[in-house]
Amino acid sequence: MIRLLLIYVCFFAVAFVAAPAVAVDDSPPVFLSAMPDVPVMQGLRELPEHGVMFDKPGGRIIESVAQVDSGSWAQIQSYYREALPQLGWSILSDDIYVRGDESLHLEFEEIDADNFVRITIAPR
Repeated sequence: MIRLLLIYVCFFAVAFVAAPAVAVDDSPPVFLSAMPDVPVMQGLRELPEHGVMFDKPGGRIIESVAQVDSGSWAQIQSYYREALPQLGWSILSDDIYVRGDESLHLEFEEIDADNFVRITIAPR
C-alpha cells in the first residue's frame, strides 16, 4: 500500500514539474488589419503604413506588407499552405490562392538585407 502511494506521489510530482516545461501557444491568432480573414504568421510583423486598399466596382484590391523577423520563405509558404485553405482559399500554386472571385498572391522581397512578405488580394 505504501509502495502504491509512493508511485502515485512520484507520478504527480513529475507531472507537475514537467507541465510548465511544455510551451503551448494558446494566444489568439493575429490577422492582417486590412484583411481580417488572413492570419499573420508568428515571426512576421505587419507594416500597416505600407498597406494599400482600393474598392472598385470590379472588386477590391488590398495589399499588406509584413516584415520577416524570423522564419524562411519556405516556412512562410508552408504556414499559409496550411492556414489559408481552412479560411476558404483554394491553392492554385505555392504562392497563389483563389476564393470566389478573388485571388491572393504571396510575394517574398529582400530589401537592404531585410525580408518582407507582400500579400495581395485582387479580383481574379
